[in-house]
Amino acid sequence: MAQLHLSVLLLLLLATIQVALAELQNGRYKIVSAAKSAPPPSPLGINPRGPVSPVITGGIEQVWTVRKLEDGFYVISIEQEGGDYVLKNNDRDIIADIFPPPAKWRVAKHQDGFYTIELPSIIWPSRAIYLPNSAPGARLQLGIYEIVPPPNFLWEFIPADEMRYKGRGCGQDTFAY
Repeated sequence: MAQLHLSVLLLLLLATIQVALAELQNGRYKIVSAAKSAPPPSPLGINPRGPVSPVITGGIEQVWTVRKLEDGFYVISIEQEGGDYVLKNNDRDIIADIFPPPAKWRVAKHQDGFYTIELPSIIWPSRAIYLPNSAPGARLQLGIYEIVPPPNFLWEFIPADEMRYKGRGCGQDTFAY
């Protein structure tokens, strides 16, 4: 009986360690879509020309700061001299905005090290950021996925100083920028 309890405790400890390793760490990242395309998708970015900017593929500014909050949700922003542009939901479109309050996002790990960026809600199905097409300058939107997110709902968070991404479906690492 004692061995059974020890086995259960060991399994719970291993599960806890796996969940902890699955969490996205605070840091500076380039965020790239997992959707396969040719040419490979550009990192998410903005072209800051005012207090609000659409979030697009490409853009002048492409390095995002990811910060985990005490409640387990994340704030995702681009640091700028005039104020941080924070990733927000504007009904259906995704924007970067310097006005408070910062939006909170759930960043959930999925297969192959890719993540979804979701609204923090208990309502199912999940509402998450997706890339409607891979054209340069494509604007991100908010959409619904039910159980398994399709590739255009999945994102790779690449440390800002790295120069490659997995390029889902491309067969090998691809240099995109």
